[in-house]
Amino acid sequence: MIESNSGGLEESLRERTRVDAVALFLAHWRMSLLAVSLLTMAVLYVWGEYWPRHLQLVWCVAAFGNYLAQSFVSWKMETEESLVKAIPRYMPWLLFSITVSGVVWGSLPWLLSPPIPTVFAYVSLFNLMLVFCVVNSPCTRKMLICAVLPVMLLNTSALAFRSELIYAGYFLVVISLVLLYGLRVQAAIHTTMTERHLARDLNEALTQQQKQLVTVERENALLLERQRLMYDMHDGLGSTLLATLCAIERDNLPQSSVIEALRGCVDDLRLVIDSLEPMEHDLVTLLATVRYRLGPRLTDAGLTLDWDIHDLPELPWLEPPDALHVLRLVQEALANVLKHARADHVRLATRASEDHVEIHIEDNGCGFDLNTVSLGRGLRNQNRRAEYLGGEFKIDSALGRGTCLRLLLPVLRY
Repeated sequence: MIESNSGGLEESLRERTRVDAVALFLAHWRMSLLAVSLLTMAVLYVWGEYWPRHLQLVWCVAAFGNYLAQSFVSWKMETEESLVKAIPRYMPWLLFSITVSGVVWGSLPWLLSPPIPTVFAYVSLFNLMLVFCVVNSPCTRKMLICAVLPVMLLNTSALAFRSELIYAGYFLVVISLVLLYGLRVQAAIHTTMTERHLARDLNEALTQQQKQLVTVERENALLLERQRLMYDMHDGLGSTLLATLCAIERDNLPQSSVIEALRGCVDDLRLVIDSLEPMEHDLVTLLATVRYRLGPRLTDAGLTLDWDIHDLPELPWLEPPDALHVLRLVQEALANVLKHARADHVRLATRASEDHVEIHIEDNGCGFDLNTVSLGRGLRNQNRRAEYLGGEFKIDSALGRGTCLRLLLPVLRY
């Protein structure tokens, strides 16, 4: 199967290279025919006196008639909608026309009468020059052989039979070398075209694979984000609503507690939504959502919020799951101030150093003694969230001096 696919690819590359070579020939056929027509008239003018008038007429009619036929075939191929379909239909006629051109020019030494050696030499050199121009022009290998081979055979035989045999040998060697040179040139051009097609195919395949990979990654990211939201809703909002519903059903939860529980549910839902907002890895923007959401609630509770936020470097690792952990850490800290600190002032500040950023939440409340008070579940959860973020969560508090919570986060997380 692999060998079959490889063979099909090589065949496709060869076919496209052949089509490109023909297209390159068709892009220059007008100028080529114009140039060869001018050469034909120049030959008639320069060497017309060395061959009979009726042969001049026959040669001229054959040459220009062939040029018109070649022009028509080239024009038909050029105007076809698909060059791939036009090549099998018109290429045999084009090759035949090119062969006739080779016969026309190769027959020049046979038409000279009388066979003057100097004129023979000029005509042979002229044919060599013409062949050299042909091998350097855009064409395929078949076109090259059809154009050069008749000139080689006719001009060599004319030199052998109508001039010196040694001159025929020299001419044959030189024109053979020119033909080999032309074949090498065409091989190099075709190799370049093939490599270009191969590079284009590889680039398209790579682009397609990258698109597929991006699609798969996007689907995986959506799936993971959906799962994360399900877990967050279940563990946060869902558990709170379920506990509140059970308490209401037992009629042992006062209205104020129900309101507080529902407000907590709304805050939790807002946190999840805020964590999905495009923050561009900007921690300051993320904290601004906290101020927008909880600022009015702190004011209603009689707390003055001191917003001391400074510019911070971007955190490349700050994605929606991490943003949610940061938001819940800050929300839990502010909620503890509301519930337990008995404070009237809370300060939210940020600082930056070379390798980490800090978030400070400081109140002027009653504080507590770290040596006598055991950490509750909320503080343990905050420590776990900080560890998940690759940072540290520090508490500094004393009775009567308030509490300062510090969240240290790395700028780069490895």
